[in-house]
Amino acid sequence: MVDGRPTRIGALVVAALALLAGGQIAATGPAVWASKPSLHPTAAASPSCTSLGPIGVMDDGVVLLNALDAEGRDASAHELFDHCDGHPMMAGVYHYHAVSPCIMTSTPESATLVGYALDGYGIYVELNARGNLPTDADLDACHGRTSEVLFDNKMVDMYHYDATLEYPYTVLLPRHADRRRGGEGRTLR
Repeated sequence: MVDGRPTRIGALVVAALALLAGGQIAATGPAVWASKPSLHPTAAASPSCTSLGPIGVMDDGVVLLNALDAEGRDASAHELFDHCDGHPMMAGVYHYHAVSPCIMTSTPESATLVGYALDGYGIYVELNARGNLPTDADLDACHGRTSEVLFDNKMVDMYHYDATLEYPYTVLLPRHADRRRGGEGRTLR
């Protein structure tokens, strides 16, 4: 365990979270973020929209951006991606806008932790008995829910975000009580 998080998420994610906690992360070049992840998330009275830019980190160490491209459109419908559905920012930082199919195909359990949002809540791939992901209709306004998931090698009931195949794919509204980024968030469409 590292700060209450299971070490199974891998050394890259632990390093990425540590760098994010310091306000910086390096990929092909340093990118300074005005946000730090919460290690002890608490729900906000009313969630706010995500802003453009980083919203989390996946367990393969790749940064997760929100679902929008620079023009405020569904990035998955308007951008070009590699075989893992990732691509570089203009500054060269490789990132995803959704959970990568390269991660999805390697999720052995019905509820697998695949990353963390910057507000500190886990991002999971949850499969029902038929092997299907949840739909947006199964999730709350933040694109998450409280359900039984594997955390620290045991099944626990906890709030988390879920990957879906529907827009916005992961995190819609951060639930964390702090507003982590300055400025106005973008309403996702």
